[in-house]
Amino acid sequence: MIAEGDFNRPLLQNSSQGYDPFASPPDLELAERHKMAMSIGTEKITTDVTVERCPCCHHAIFKTPISMCCSEVDLCFMGVGHPLYYRLTKYFAAIIMLMFVSSGGVVVLISNLQCKEACADFFGIPIMKL
Repeated sequence: MIAEGDFNRPLLQNSSQGYDPFASPPDLELAERHKMAMSIGTEKITTDVTVERCPCCHHAIFKTPISMCCSEVDLCFMGVGHPLYYRLTKYFAAIIMLMFVSSGGVVVLISNLQCKEACADFFGIPIMKL
């Protein structure tokens, strides 16, 4: 029998597991497990047939993290977008470092850190008075 306020709720396929996406207050432990399931990584290879999965998205909860220095071929199992995103992130980091070094930012930083008397403090960082 459907209760009077339940007409707008979709029928749950896995209600036997006790998962309710509309629970109030929300289950914070389930939210943490969903966060772990949505993290980027490969599923841990185990001999067990049963792998613990998130009840809402059915992704494996425990994963082996992927390092940031891995090759782009290792990220291909996630689709085309992830390798491109990480490649773009690496290129942007290299461009920012190149701009910092070439603009004289290193010289200004070193000279500011070595000044003693003629400096003003800005949030604990010594800045030369000009």
